[in-house]
Amino acid sequence: MSALSLLKGFASDAVTQSVEFKEDLCLRRRLNSYDCASCLDSCPAGALSLANRQVQLDTEKCSGCMLCTVACPNDAFEFQNLAFEKCLFPDSKVKMSVISCTRQTQIHPNEHVVPCLGGLSLEHLLVLGLTGSEVTAFNTSVCSNCENSLAADTFLNLVKNLQKRGGELLSTKFIVLTESEQITSIQNDNRRSFLSGFKNALLSTISSQFSYSSDDFEEVVKKTRRIPKRVSLKRDIVRIVDEESKQLVSTLSDYHLEVNEDCSLCPLCTGICPTGAIRLDRSHGQKELLIDNTLCSGCGLCVLFCKQKAIKLSPPQMCCTCEENPEGDMHLAKTCG
Repeated sequence: MSALSLLKGFASDAVTQSVEFKEDLCLRRRLNSYDCASCLDSCPAGALSLANRQVQLDTEKCSGCMLCTVACPNDAFEFQNLAFEKCLFPDSKVKMSVISCTRQTQIHPNEHVVPCLGGLSLEHLLVLGLTGSEVTAFNTSVCSNCENSLAADTFLNLVKNLQKRGGELLSTKFIVLTESEQITSIQNDNRRSFLSGFKNALLSTISSQFSYSSDDFEEVVKKTRRIPKRVSLKRDIVRIVDEESKQLVSTLSDYHLEVNEDCSLCPLCTGICPTGAIRLDRSHGQKELLIDNTLCSGCGLCVLFCKQKAIKLSPPQMCCTCEENPEGDMHLAKTCG
């Protein structure tokens, strides 16, 4: 057994564990009539259910696919004691990096291990594609026989759609490793660099076992507001790209809020919005509703809470079900958060 395989075995016990449900972040608890079911719809293991209209997590059934962490608009799910984003630190100084799950055999000195590829969102891929190494390979060689194969398929569809719709944004080439021959080729190419890369692989694996400060990926708007990690990542991406690319990032990843003439400028939507994407401005002597789509998590609470039904929420183009339902806007918004 190789040293990297031993290292992977050391990490597996700590990383392969169930998802933690943070009840206080579940938006169903914020409004009795809010029927968000994004996490339940995403869970292939049946680990999530409702009791008295509240989400319940059965950790015994949880397979660790991490699809719920991507589906939830408010970070109510995460892996216990795992700094997930630290597993994905892009390194533009290396020619190639590999991302794999804890169930794969380690094949590369610059390898980043995550619990499951299903936990990779569009925002994660954009960070990797814009700031990572020349080539990022995703090791999916055992995914087809894994209990989380559905999560892997969802991730692979996401990669395919991003390459199709936003490929010109990416400075990193994404490749998907599916065959043992591809794995063997990469292993042979990197045998000589194994010892030099071992230290980095060790540090990457160990650092991924510890929690990070939420301030690293969370921007607090007010004491009662918080920005989910994916929204924060997206906003960070916009800061590093040129003006033309900003528009494409926005098209791919931003939910879009529109308010029609029926709006009475009451403060209900601003009060219920968990991220501060909608606010009422009085600085010019009259009330004005201001919307920042880059802050919108797609939760839809404002739409439900508006008594005038004056707010429309549209999903981003890279919505998880847009390919199958290109015109089902309301369905898409509910499915994606």
